[in-house]
Formats: sequence, C-alpha cells, structure tokens
Amino acid sequence: MAQAKTTADSTSSSSKPEDEVSAQIAALKSDISALTNAVAELGRAKTSEFQSYAKSKASEAKAKAHEGADYVKHNAEYAYGRANDFVTERPATAIGIAAAVGFLIGHFSSRK
Repeated sequence: MAQAKTTADSTSSSSKPEDEVSAQIAALKSDISALTNAVAELGRAKTSEFQSYAKSKASEAKAKAHEGADYVKHNAEYAYGRANDFVTERPATAIGIAAAVGFLIGHFSSRK
C-alpha cells in the first residue's frame, strides 16, 4: 500500500506540496492496479472451482436420473407382467373390468 516517505528530503522546504501529492497519487494508482489484478486472479480461480463443482453435481444428478429411470422401467415391466398374467389366468374377468372402465370413461366424458 501507499506509505508516506520519512526521509529527510521529504521534510525539507525545497519539495513542493504538488510534487508530494503527485507522488502519492501515483502510488495510489499503483496500489489500485495491484488490487484490481489480485481480485481478477481470485475471480478466475473461483470460476474454475465453481465450474468443477457444478460439473461434479451435474454428473451426480445424471447418475441419479439414470437410476430412477431404471427403477421406473423395472416396475413398469413388472406391472405389465402381472397384468398379462392376470389376463391369461382370468380372461372373462379382464374383459368385464375393461368393459366397466370403458363404460365409466364414456359416461363421464359425455357429461356436460
């Protein structure tokens, strides 16, 4: 950071106040430039850190989605097998249930 000069010639009467102010402004500009560079570098480091974190979370979510899809597929296949077995074992009952469901759907859809 900017520091005031403590040498003997800075206190002498030959130095002008304008020169001291100009030197302090130049030091301040240099410090601001260094701070800007440090903040930019920190931003770049955090950006790559956040990108890797987001990629890992996305891959975890993708894996969980695949697990969920496999679970649903397995349950659908199981339910289809059970329904197929029921129709094979009791065809008259299956036709009666299908007719009743069809009648109810037709009845409710024709109401206004």
